[in-house]
Amino acid sequence: MCNIAGYNGYRNAAPVLIDMVRRQENLDGGLSTGIATIHDGVLYYAKVVGNADDLVKNTDALNFPGKIGIIHSRPDSNYKEYAHPFVSGNQKTALVSNGNLCTDGMLACIRNSIIQFLHTKYIEFDSAMNLPQSPYPQLKDGRYVAYGEAVVKTAEYSHSISSMSYEDIMADVSGKFFSDVVNVMITANSPDNIYVARISRPMNILTMPGETYISTSQFGFPEGAPVQNMKSLPQMKSCVVTKEGFYETSYPISGGKVTDYTDEEYNDIKEKLRQQLKEKPASMNNIGGGIFTHDRSANGLRPHVKAIYDALWDFHCEGVLKTETKPEEIPWAPGAVVNRTIFSID
Repeated sequence: MCNIAGYNGYRNAAPVLIDMVRRQENLDGGLSTGIATIHDGVLYYAKVVGNADDLVKNTDALNFPGKIGIIHSRPDSNYKEYAHPFVSGNQKTALVSNGNLCTDGMLACIRNSIIQFLHTKYIEFDSAMNLPQSPYPQLKDGRYVAYGEAVVKTAEYSHSISSMSYEDIMADVSGKFFSDVVNVMITANSPDNIYVARISRPMNILTMPGETYISTSQFGFPEGAPVQNMKSLPQMKSCVVTKEGFYETSYPISGGKVTDYTDEEYNDIKEKLRQQLKEKPASMNNIGGGIFTHDRSANGLRPHVKAIYDALWDFHCEGVLKTETKPEEIPWAPGAVVNRTIFSID
């Protein structure tokens, strides 16, 4: 799965974001990396095939101005066109996402119909390409469009024709493109906020005086950050992340359902993961095998990735989690080898 970080505060965002993604990319990322910040009404963005070091080496990302921004690391694409962030046609809005698409035929039809409609409005998609059969939205000419680009261009079109707020647009569009995902957006049209629509994939928040961080995993937060200031953003909600924290919006995310784990279920998952990691070290590519049932239908989603990350963080806080970094082949990206964090428990 992808790793995301965001920052809204008083520091220059780019160095903070690059540090945060470096803390996470070996968990499950590093094949492509991208960043976006906002300063004086201008969106700055860059993306590369490669990891955070490649981003810094090959772009001016480290020097991007702005005190608000988002960053993304992807584990499964060698195409720059499919690297995040995805940007609206007017170069004002950037979006990153993490997750997998639901497989329901009706949801696929909705995704396809939306981008095909936008295409009739002369909206072009930079990621459109001919691929083997894919769950991504599909244009009438057969080309597939990256999920994130479909979402951001739908969001910006909605903004251009309606009086809806960006937080309501995020809820509305994320419902139309309902899947096992989290979507994170910034826009120069509303430059003081980060907009997050969390359906099922994890997104954590850390609040500090005058600044707020968001991260896929708690491991992405700065070293020594107070654990008591961390929490999960709510699932099936659209939230606005400010310098002071966040607030939920009342506009519902429709399109499907996510069933959370009870405390009893989570504790059972945690102990099974503990036993697995005692028996055999594992990376995020193979952790949790046999524990979860992966139902990607619209009404069958459960936050299994959040449960894994929460358990790993709990093990870390207990002082029992051991980690080392090793190169690992990526099964879904033939020929790709990246560094991966290997977890174990003594």
